[in-house]
Amino acid sequence: MKEVFDINRFGKLLRYDLSVNRWEYILLLPVSILALWFVMFMSYGNVNASNFEAVNYLPIYFIGYLIMGIFLNSKSFGALKNRLSATSYLTLPASAFEKFFLHWFMRIGLFTILYPVVFYIGVNSFIPIFKFGVKLYLSYQGAPATFPEIAPFEFTLVNPQYGRFIFIPFVIYFGLIFALTLVQLGSIAFERWNLVKTSGVLIGVLAVFYLYVKLIVAFKGGFEELRPNFFLDGFPEHITLLEIGLMLLMVITLMVCWTATFLKLKEKEV
Repeated sequence: MKEVFDINRFGKLLRYDLSVNRWEYILLLPVSILALWFVMFMSYGNVNASNFEAVNYLPIYFIGYLIMGIFLNSKSFGALKNRLSATSYLTLPASAFEKFFLHWFMRIGLFTILYPVVFYIGVNSFIPIFKFGVKLYLSYQGAPATFPEIAPFEFTLVNPQYGRFIFIPFVIYFGLIFALTLVQLGSIAFERWNLVKTSGVLIGVLAVFYLYVKLIVAFKGGFEELRPNFFLDGFPEHITLLEIGLMLLMVITLMVCWTATFLKLKEKEV
């Protein structure tokens, strides 16, 4: 077991990664908040006509997660991009699983946990700055300083309670994490233009998924009967066996991509 994962060895690998990529990690927070401030400035700039409601943060939140996550994961396994650094990286005293898990932990797991916090700090810290700046501008112009209501961002916004069990939020979060996983896989599978090639693969996957959903919708009436009570006892009545099967398929697909990333890294060590 220790040949696959050892906590002391993983700790040394983590310190090595923080040392090599320290500037990337250090600059990521302020750059992300400044970029978010710019987006919010453009969004609040159209707030004169009506109040800025909390629900308006949702598209900004998810698009921001996708953009930041793709950027971060496109730089996974950067040491493998040239022969000299690849040799140095592959001979580090750590197992292939530890190297894979480190990139997964730092660029998908930890990022997913910290992103809501960064978004919360960025948005809610900019609201008073925006109001103060507008007040100064209006005072300079000699116009009355009247403001519409700008709602703060709350963590509960990204955990919507839909009436259809957990299927819709599950699909949303799966799609985001799957996109980051595919980008990370592409960063090691494609030596050059990995982000462009991975984007093409992602578009193809989305096209297949869209056609699959259209097919499911076409036959949905027949699938509604596939709801054996002995299997779904305790589930809401509107959840179907088809939706549960689709969620399981998504989880399996995600695990296959993670396994492929690990095997691709292990292949390079041979």
